[in-house]
Amino acid sequence: MSVEQRKIVDFISTSTTDGHVTLTISDHLPFDDDGTRLVALQDKLNDYLGFIQAGEIYDSYPAANGQPIEISIRFMHIPDSRGLAFLRAAEQTIRAAGFSLTFTTPNEQPTGNA
Repeated sequence: MSVEQRKIVDFISTSTTDGHVTLTISDHLPFDDDGTRLVALQDKLNDYLGFIQAGEIYDSYPAANGQPIEISIRFMHIPDSRGLAFLRAAEQTIRAAGFSLTFTTPNEQPTGNA
């Protein structure tokens, strides 16, 4: 699964330490100059938010009931400056919706936030 496959949750997991639920996006695309890959990522994030906000997550993954929910992006390529600006804006939107956003780049640990 990948960022290009809309309407599909790539991975979902529950933390064994605190029970929070993570929906992971697998993003293998390189950052480009024309911004088309950011559109793909934005679409995928919107799909994930819709899945959570519509309550579909609780039907598909009952362990999410009552747990904090995080969206995590696993990048194969390090985001460029436009990508980082997009991630900061996306984090604010996702946080305002009551969830969190983290991302990991190659050879890094999760950021904790964008």
